[in-house]
Amino acid sequence: MKTQLIKKSLSGILVIILFISSMLSLSGQGIDILKGGNMGESDEAFWTVEIVGRGDFQDPVGDQIPEYEFGYQEECLYCEGEVLRVWAAGTGYVNIIFSQEVTLKAGSTYKADGAFRDLTGGALNQFWAQLKIAIEGNPPSFENEDIKLMGFNTYLDPPCGPYIDGTWAYDACDWYGLNDEVPDLVGGIGFVAPDTLGEEFTAYFAIVIGMYTDGAVAYPYDIIIDNVSFIDSAAVSQIEPREFNNEMSLLNYPNPFNQETKIAYSIPERSYVRLSVYNLLGEKITSLYEGMKEAGSYEIVFDASNIKSNVLICRLEFNNRVINRKMTLIK
Repeated sequence: MKTQLIKKSLSGILVIILFISSMLSLSGQGIDILKGGNMGESDEAFWTVEIVGRGDFQDPVGDQIPEYEFGYQEECLYCEGEVLRVWAAGTGYVNIIFSQEVTLKAGSTYKADGAFRDLTGGALNQFWAQLKIAIEGNPPSFENEDIKLMGFNTYLDPPCGPYIDGTWAYDACDWYGLNDEVPDLVGGIGFVAPDTLGEEFTAYFAIVIGMYTDGAVAYPYDIIIDNVSFIDSAAVSQIEPREFNNEMSLLNYPNPFNQETKIAYSIPERSYVRLSVYNLLGEKITSLYEGMKEAGSYEIVFDASNIKSNVLICRLEFNNRVINRKMTLIK
């Protein structure tokens, strides 16, 4: 599998966010049951990758064969550093499947999400990308097999995928709904693990990406994926108590949240601090704190019950430094 690598320097904010994320610890069940969802170079070890052709393209060749690279350096709106890049340019009927085993608990509701960006500049055509779950047997082999959680699909009217720089939960248009009900805009209805396979059972989570053309026209695709998660919505995210470590940090829990979330931040020295919440248009929604603070760690409860935006940005400003943290509000 050939790879390409374009080196770009990460912004200071992304480096800080990655450092903060590494300090986050989940207790109890742990809400995210995936491993390697950050899509860095070292995360490739957690995923099994298979390329499957269909029909006359059972053995794809040349540009029909999708290529991929973990740890690719590219930015997107909700990416945090290294990403997974997947691309192909050709004709055929080919899927590339990234899968891993997960343990599900009967009766628990699971929701998937992740960052997605179209790098072709809107040229995606005859293309799909799906988050799926297979509860028996093997991982999915193609786009119409097993249970689809959500996806991007250029066959729909209107299509979703071209020009997208967002998240699966917010921007996907190809949904699986329980009993064919219409899912919520953010997060979908979710997948309820059945009770017919025991209290706990092994399943497969998969990212299925593919294309189809009749051989006359070659349509490329080129996308990046990051921060893929598969969350038990009944589990609770908590932060392990820790001593102040003389670093600037910002995080919130739970995240995603329904109405309230607790924002925790630290500053290494006495300074004037601004803590604010913005929407994706850069408009300030509220100021949580503005004033002098001594060095140390602080917490504040953010009540979003009257806020309409689903994706929010919490911003901590301190001594000409800034940390931004994405917060997802589920209603």
